[in-house]
Amino acid sequence: MTPVATLAPPLTDSYEQCRYAEQVARWARLLLVRAATFLLVTQDAVATELGISQPAVSQQLAATKIAHVQRLDRGLLLDAAPPALEWLAARMGFDAIEARDCCWHPQPEPAAPATAPDDPDASDRAWIEQATAWLFGESLVASVDEPPIDVFVRVPVGLARNEVEQLRGMAGRLLRREVVMHSQVNTAPAAVPGGSIPS
Repeated sequence: MTPVATLAPPLTDSYEQCRYAEQVARWARLLLVRAATFLLVTQDAVATELGISQPAVSQQLAATKIAHVQRLDRGLLLDAAPPALEWLAARMGFDAIEARDCCWHPQPEPAAPATAPDDPDASDRAWIEQATAWLFGESLVASVDEPPIDVFVRVPVGLARNEVEQLRGMAGRLLRREVVMHSQVNTAPAAVPGGSIPS
């Protein structure tokens, strides 16, 4: 009997999609635990709210150290970030938040003159990079040239401006990247706390 031809995707494609979904789910949990520590003060409080042990909280926080998150694929990070960002935004009284990788546009480097002189500051920059690596680790130097992540937030009328800055700082600490915050005062009724922002 001849098997019926199907339009099913290759098995490897489906398998890789499942693996990627597992990674996103894992990092979504880790980032959510880290976000909780920004507002719940103690690991015991986080453990109580999540219904897990304090050592489990410590173990998950260890996985979100700067070097670990900075090595994370940017696309995977943005796919995993929404639950943590939305929880933070809702707890702080914001109507909606979303991180996007769409608003940063690198500018082309200007053409160098045909007789460009040697860069007199090259040695200074090299020294600064070495000092930065020594003080803060190689991962920080490696991420210096990475474009920032754009975070869009809807601010309810009456929320203080410093709350926006606090949320920006938390988003940067959570994602371990430079964050550019785009805030918009929300005048529409019946907003859903912590929801997403329409494109």
